[in-house]
Amino acid sequence: MKSQRIILTGFGPFGNIEDNPSSHLARALGAEYHTRLEILEVSFEAVDRFLEEVGEDFDALMSLGVAANRNSVCLERRARNEIGTQLDVLGRTRESKIAPTGRDLSATLWGRGDAKHRLVRYSKDAGTYLCNYLLYESLRRFPEKKVGFVHVVPFETIGQADQLTAIRPILDRLVR
Repeated sequence: MKSQRIILTGFGPFGNIEDNPSSHLARALGAEYHTRLEILEVSFEAVDRFLEEVGEDFDALMSLGVAANRNSVCLERRARNEIGTQLDVLGRTRESKIAPTGRDLSATLWGRGDAKHRLVRYSKDAGTYLCNYLLYESLRRFPEKKVGFVHVVPFETIGQADQLTAIRPILDRLVR
Protein backbone atom coordinates (compact mmCIF):
# COMPACT_ATOMS: atom_id res chain seq x y z
CA MET A 1 0.00 0.00 0.00
CA LYS A 2 1.42 3.39 -0.92
CA SER A 3 1.65 5.93 1.91
CA GLN A 4 -0.51 8.47 0.09
CA ARG A 5 -3.36 5.95 0.27
CA ILE A 6 -3.34 6.41 4.06
CA ILE A 7 -5.10 9.30 5.74
CA LEU A 8 -4.07 10.46 9.21
CA THR A 9 -6.21 12.79 11.29
CA GLY A 10 -5.69 14.58 14.56
CA PHE A 11 -7.78 17.09 16.48
CA GLY A 12 -7.24 20.72 17.44
CA PRO A 13 -7.73 22.30 20.87
CA PHE A 14 -10.83 21.87 23.01
CA GLY A 15 -11.79 22.36 26.65
CA ASN A 16 -8.65 22.51 28.76
CA ILE A 17 -6.57 20.83 26.00
CA GLU A 18 -5.04 23.96 24.49
CA ASP A 19 -2.28 22.13 22.60
CA ASN A 20 -3.71 18.80 21.47
CA PRO A 21 -1.01 16.09 21.30
CA SER A 22 -2.98 14.24 18.62
CA SER A 23 -2.31 17.06 16.16
CA HIS A 24 1.44 17.00 16.86
CA LEU A 25 1.62 13.23 16.50
CA ALA A 26 -0.49 13.19 13.33
CA ARG A 27 1.66 15.93 11.76
CA ALA A 28 4.90 14.15 12.63
CA LEU A 29 3.68 10.77 11.36
CA GLY A 30 2.10 12.33 8.27
CA ALA A 31 5.39 13.99 7.32
CA GLU A 32 7.41 10.86 8.04
CA TYR A 33 5.12 8.53 6.07
CA HIS A 34 4.06 11.08 3.41
CA THR A 35 0.37 10.53 4.07
CA ARG A 36 -2.60 12.77 3.60
CA LEU A 37 -3.09 14.72 6.83
CA GLU A 38 -6.13 16.46 8.30
CA ILE A 39 -6.27 18.31 11.61
CA LEU A 40 -9.93 18.57 12.56
CA GLU A 41 -11.66 21.15 14.65
CA VAL A 42 -13.29 19.46 17.65
CA SER A 43 -16.82 19.81 16.29
CA PHE A 44 -19.44 17.51 14.84
CA GLU A 45 -19.68 19.85 11.85
CA ALA A 46 -15.94 19.56 11.09
CA VAL A 47 -16.04 15.75 11.32
CA ASP A 48 -19.08 15.59 9.03
CA ARG A 49 -17.46 17.95 6.52
CA PHE A 50 -14.22 15.94 6.51
CA LEU A 51 -16.07 12.66 5.95
CA GLU A 52 -18.14 14.14 3.14
CA GLU A 53 -15.08 15.58 1.38
CA VAL A 54 -12.59 12.75 1.92
CA GLY A 55 -13.77 10.74 -1.07
CA GLU A 56 -13.04 7.08 -1.69
CA ASP A 57 -9.44 7.33 -2.90
CA PHE A 58 -7.76 5.86 0.17
CA ASP A 59 -7.11 2.45 1.69
CA ALA A 60 -6.71 3.24 5.38
CA LEU A 61 -7.87 5.97 7.75
CA MET A 62 -6.11 6.24 11.10
CA SER A 63 -7.43 8.94 13.39
CA LEU A 64 -5.79 10.17 16.57
CA GLY A 65 -7.37 11.92 19.53
CA VAL A 66 -6.35 12.62 23.10
CA ALA A 67 -7.67 10.80 26.16
CA ALA A 68 -6.27 12.88 29.00
CA ASN A 69 -7.30 10.39 31.69
CA ARG A 70 -5.45 7.37 30.26
CA ASN A 71 -1.87 6.25 30.83
CA SER A 72 -1.23 4.30 27.61
CA VAL A 73 -1.77 4.65 23.88
CA CYS A 74 -5.07 2.88 23.11
CA LEU A 75 -6.11 1.25 19.85
CA GLU A 76 -9.89 1.48 19.87
CA ARG A 77 -11.56 -1.76 18.81
CA ARG A 78 -15.17 -0.63 19.03
CA ALA A 79 -17.21 2.42 18.07
CA ARG A 80 -20.42 2.79 20.03
CA ASN A 81 -23.61 4.09 18.46
CA GLU A 82 -23.81 6.71 21.17
CA ILE A 83 -23.05 10.35 21.82
CA GLY A 84 -22.76 11.87 25.26
CA THR A 85 -23.86 15.32 26.36
CA GLN A 86 -20.47 17.09 26.13
CA LEU A 87 -20.64 20.11 23.82
CA ASP A 88 -18.17 20.52 20.97
CA VAL A 89 -16.11 23.70 20.49
CA LEU A 90 -19.07 25.31 18.70
CA GLY A 91 -21.30 24.65 21.71
CA ARG A 92 -23.27 21.88 19.98
CA THR A 93 -24.03 18.23 20.56
CA ARG A 94 -26.12 15.63 18.75
CA GLU A 95 -28.83 13.14 19.56
CA SER A 96 -27.87 10.30 21.88
CA LYS A 97 -27.68 7.80 18.98
CA ILE A 98 -25.43 8.41 15.98
CA ALA A 99 -27.48 6.18 13.68
CA PRO A 100 -31.10 5.70 14.82
CA THR A 101 -31.15 1.98 14.02
CA GLY A 102 -27.42 1.26 13.97
CA ARG A 103 -25.41 -1.13 16.08
CA ASP A 104 -21.93 -0.78 17.53
CA LEU A 105 -19.16 -1.23 14.93
CA SER A 106 -15.71 -2.84 15.09
CA ALA A 107 -12.54 -1.13 13.90
CA THR A 108 -11.10 -2.67 10.75
CA LEU A 109 -7.55 -1.29 10.79
CA TRP A 110 -5.85 -3.27 13.54
CA GLY A 111 -3.73 -6.24 12.62
CA ARG A 112 -2.34 -9.06 14.67
CA GLY A 113 0.19 -7.72 17.13
CA ASP A 114 -0.50 -3.98 16.71
CA ALA A 115 -0.63 -3.66 20.51
CA LYS A 116 2.72 -5.41 21.14
CA HIS A 117 4.57 -2.26 22.17
CA ARG A 118 4.73 -1.83 25.96
CA LEU A 119 2.96 1.56 25.77
CA VAL A 120 0.07 0.33 23.59
CA ARG A 121 -3.06 -1.57 24.54
CA TYR A 122 -6.38 -2.39 22.92
CA SER A 123 -9.50 -0.65 24.21
CA LYS A 124 -13.21 -1.31 23.69
CA ASP A 125 -14.29 2.15 24.82
CA ALA A 126 -13.74 5.08 22.46
CA GLY A 127 -15.89 7.22 24.74
CA THR A 128 -19.01 9.11 23.73
CA TYR A 129 -17.49 12.29 22.36
CA LEU A 130 -15.98 13.32 19.01
CA CYS A 131 -13.38 10.52 18.96
CA ASN A 132 -16.08 7.86 19.07
CA TYR A 133 -18.25 9.86 16.65
CA LEU A 134 -15.41 10.08 14.09
CA LEU A 135 -14.64 6.37 14.42
CA TYR A 136 -18.30 5.33 14.17
CA GLU A 137 -19.09 7.54 11.18
CA SER A 138 -15.86 6.52 9.39
CA LEU A 139 -16.70 2.83 9.81
CA ARG A 140 -20.32 3.38 8.79
CA ARG A 141 -19.48 5.42 5.68
CA PHE A 142 -16.45 3.38 4.57
CA PRO A 143 -17.20 -0.27 5.39
CA GLU A 144 -14.72 -1.55 2.79
CA LYS A 145 -11.79 0.54 4.08
CA LYS A 146 -9.36 -0.06 6.94
CA VAL A 147 -10.44 2.33 9.68
CA GLY A 148 -9.10 2.76 13.20
CA PHE A 149 -8.82 5.25 16.02
CA VAL A 150 -5.84 5.74 18.35
CA HIS A 151 -6.28 7.48 21.67
CA VAL A 152 -3.01 9.15 22.63
CA VAL A 153 -2.17 10.75 25.95
CA PRO A 154 -0.76 14.13 27.01
CA PHE A 155 2.98 14.43 26.53
CA GLU A 156 3.37 14.88 30.30
CA THR A 157 2.11 11.30 30.66
CA ILE A 158 4.10 9.74 27.79
CA GLY A 159 6.52 11.85 25.77
CA GLN A 160 6.01 12.59 22.09
CA ALA A 161 9.01 10.51 20.96
CA ASP A 162 7.79 7.46 22.87
CA GLN A 163 4.27 7.76 21.47
CA LEU A 164 5.64 8.08 17.93
CA THR A 165 7.74 4.95 18.50
CA ALA A 166 4.66 3.12 19.77
CA ILE A 167 2.49 4.07 16.76
CA ARG A 168 5.04 3.64 13.95
CA PRO A 169 4.78 -0.18 13.71
CA ILE A 170 1.14 0.15 12.67
CA LEU A 171 2.02 2.49 9.82
CA ASP A 172 5.02 0.32 8.92
CA ARG A 173 2.64 -2.63 8.51
CA LEU A 174 0.33 -0.56 6.31
CA VAL A 175 3.04 0.65 3.95
CA ARG A 176 4.78 -2.70 3.51
